[in-house]
Amino acid sequence: MSKIRTDLDEVLSLEDKKRILREIHQDDLLDLFKKNYTPQYKTPEKRNDSLDHQISITISQKEKDYIMLELQAIKNAGPSTSLSSFIRSRSIGNIDIEDWGDRAVKGLIEFTKPYWNTKELEKEKRKYIKLLDDIDEDNQEDSFFYEKKINELDDKINRIKRKSAVRGFRVAGRVTFDEANLIRWRAARLTLTVADYIRFLIFGYVPFENDDHLSLEARKRFYIAIADVRKNGWGNPPVPDESDLTKLKEENRVLKNKINRYERIIKTHGLSIEF
Repeated sequence: MSKIRTDLDEVLSLEDKKRILREIHQDDLLDLFKKNYTPQYKTPEKRNDSLDHQISITISQKEKDYIMLELQAIKNAGPSTSLSSFIRSRSIGNIDIEDWGDRAVKGLIEFTKPYWNTKELEKEKRKYIKLLDDIDEDNQEDSFFYEKKINELDDKINRIKRKSAVRGFRVAGRVTFDEANLIRWRAARLTLTVADYIRFLIFGYVPFENDDHLSLEARKRFYIAIADVRKNGWGNPPVPDESDLTKLKEENRVLKNKINRYERIIKTHGLSIEF
């Protein structure tokens, strides 16, 4: 575990992010990785079967409908696929990191604009509320103007707040140990939860367009991490002592020993292989 921790610290280092932020003149955003944030990566546990890890996410009605349409399209084009296989195939797919990188930089620059600063918006709103309280009741023109400004500021503040998605359905798929490890690693590299990372892959979501369920700070971290991956690569997830290949070799060895033992019993006792 200490080796895993060291590998994680190296790949998610602040120095790489510092250089990236300096290039786009956003050095102050490095604090997003210093205060109350720890990369979330945990090596999956080893089990006995090849497809030994379940990945599961909650989805909305709209996302459910999308999956059903995709499965139907696959069936119409050729052999059908199971829901589990579809989830697995999408979850281990690749991201267009160049496109994501462009979107991330665009988002980081956009977030520097005043109308994304919640504190400033709240301050301006308080100013108009005070002006509204202080004017004469008969001054309808100014009252209308101040109320309009307050409503506009409320809309801007609400746009910044994270949106909660209603997800009442659950889908799952099975992946190998190495695939589960890769999914967790890449999610950690992008500062996402595993569930969010999988959703991006399954539904073709992209940064600065389908991520308003994240807080503004989480979105900034996400974008910085994307720029980091584009520049420095994904890196390799820490690999425990036993990989899937080693496990399969061991399973084959055990099966061969059983077959050899049964063949010896059959030969020794003159048994028929037709029983």
